[in-house]
Amino acid sequence: METKILTYALIAALFMGMAFAEPSAVARSLSSTAPDPCSSLTVTLAVSVNSTDTFYAIDEAPPAGWAITSPGTGSVSPSGHIKWLTYLSAVSTSLSYTITVPCNAAGTNEFSGEYGFNDAIVHPILGQSSVAIPVQDNSTNSTSGGDDTNHGSAAPSSGGSTSSSTSGGGSIVGGSGSPTSTRSTTDVNVDVGGTQCIVTIEREMESSNTSSVLTTTLTNTGGSECNMANFVFTDAVPSDFAQMGEISFSPQYTSASGASVTYAFPTFAGGESKTLTYSVLRWVSPRRANDFTGYSMSAQKPVPAAPPAAPAPEAPLPVQEPTLAPPAKALPQEEPMLAGANQPPANENLLAGALFDSNGSISLVALAALAIGLFVALALVLFMMQRKARRN
Repeated sequence: METKILTYALIAALFMGMAFAEPSAVARSLSSTAPDPCSSLTVTLAVSVNSTDTFYAIDEAPPAGWAITSPGTGSVSPSGHIKWLTYLSAVSTSLSYTITVPCNAAGTNEFSGEYGFNDAIVHPILGQSSVAIPVQDNSTNSTSGGDDTNHGSAAPSSGGSTSSSTSGGGSIVGGSGSPTSTRSTTDVNVDVGGTQCIVTIEREMESSNTSSVLTTTLTNTGGSECNMANFVFTDAVPSDFAQMGEISFSPQYTSASGASVTYAFPTFAGGESKTLTYSVLRWVSPRRANDFTGYSMSAQKPVPAAPPAAPAPEAPLPVQEPTLAPPAKALPQEEPMLAGANQPPANENLLAGALFDSNGSISLVALAALAIGLFVALALVLFMMQRKARRN
């Protein structure tokens, strides 16, 4: 009996919990309710699941003809719907997808969709459901005046101003591709070691159906007293300009965090300019250039160069004592030989020249003559001896 009562109590508590639980729901939010033609739009569905539901099914329908760039975790049906289905383990979550606004889109466009949970009752998706495409005109306008906003360490100069102008050569709606441009200029005060220096930010954007380029030029308008070291410029890219993955940066940023990029320059001299470009391969409204308001700058005073070191004194050369050479011995001088005194006769000189060479040795000619003389003498002796023998 007690077991039945406990079972009934548990069932009653369960039904009471279901009755009083917050109902599950799905709500839509749009990254922009006024997107530009040819731009991307991110749609987020916030799924809130109460403690009793374990199942949900969602059928989302973007405006007809809008291309689904990325369905996220959903499945795209042939009719252009995106669907999600979860069994048994439903939990609160966010589902996102990306679509492209047609270049010829105009006016108000509606989203529709349905969802259902465990009660099997179909409900329309809550939240934002319409977007209004702005119509581009050909007018030219300009504004000036008004103080800029202090962004981080860069404060606006006193009396500084922001000016902008927009021009166009034809209607963009309908995909005509006529380029338009926007230019804005802002003066910003940067504290450089106690010296207030003005850096001018000039942004110019040119757009067509195939590409959009935002050019940012930073100019140090000060003189040599405003030479900067370790100049850092951080720029926040607004989501309605483009997603970070779509943008080509030139030069490449030093670092990035979320949708902010940081450029670090070792030096930024007075009168110098630095140019940055952000390029997107599609049309972006030139008006988006005015949305770049989240920037900051910082710089340091350059460290003066140390004076050149004085040259080290040269070491004195060692003094060498003069060395006296010993007096040279005087060679005995030969007395000149008087003509005719102690000189051999002239014929002796001729004989000596004939018998001896310049080194004092007997010459070959002399030896040959001596041999011939000996041979003749020997032959003569033999001849005399034979003659004497015949007589006897």
